[in-house]
Amino acid sequence: MASEHRVTAATTVPATLERVWSLVCDMRHYADWVESTIEVLRADDEIGIGARYEERTRLSGLWTATTQWTVIELEPMTRVAFVAEGAPAVRSLGLELTLAAHDDGIEVASTYSYLTRFGPLGTLLELVVRGNVVNDQRRSLRTLSYLAELADDETDR
Repeated sequence: MASEHRVTAATTVPATLERVWSLVCDMRHYADWVESTIEVLRADDEIGIGARYEERTRLSGLWTATTQWTVIELEPMTRVAFVAEGAPAVRSLGLELTLAAHDDGIEVASTYSYLTRFGPLGTLLELVVRGNVVNDQRRSLRTLSYLAELADDETDR
């Protein structure tokens, strides 16, 4: 039986919890900060259990897919978890975004969890692309931080 793989990246965003949460909950604008999202094709207006969005995703290099994500868990201002359909290289794919307030800002963590396909070949493929996934997560969180700071700066004016 295949084991679950987990890949996590985190950063501290120097912005308000409300601002960061609003960005995390705006599925229509994920392409603005999620590195692997080429475009959001469709998204529900409000986030909640069962809410969905569909995106064109860059999986690795020029390899793309259309992926549908559904919210399966939601703890307001703290955590949202998604499950995906349509990712061809994995049997299951999940994404969890968590937020925690600290003195210096909001810690945001992004965790992908997945089971690979294709037996030993899938395990090898996972080892090859894992670094790209982590780098994409880090770039995504940096962009999220930038957007949150920018919005907070504009609010202060």
